[in-house]
Amino acid sequence: MIITTVSKGYGKHDYPSDFWRYELSDMERIFFDCKIEKIEADPKLNTIFVRVRKPNDFIESDLRVYELYRVT
Repeated sequence: MIITTVSKGYGKHDYPSDFWRYELSDMERIFFDCKIEKIEADPKLNTIFVRVRKPNDFIESDLRVYELYRVT
């Protein structure tokens, strides 16, 4: 899976809905149950890139209590 997302410092936009900002540590926690093949931040664009692979022995982590940075 390849994910690109925005991090803190990225400007808020109204369309489509804009709620969250992710940091490298968030992506590491969210995909703790996967094999992270590549992860990097682009501080100039305030973006995060992650490439992960689901392992054969995958057991999903419970993220219900993990809090993300919410744009308000």
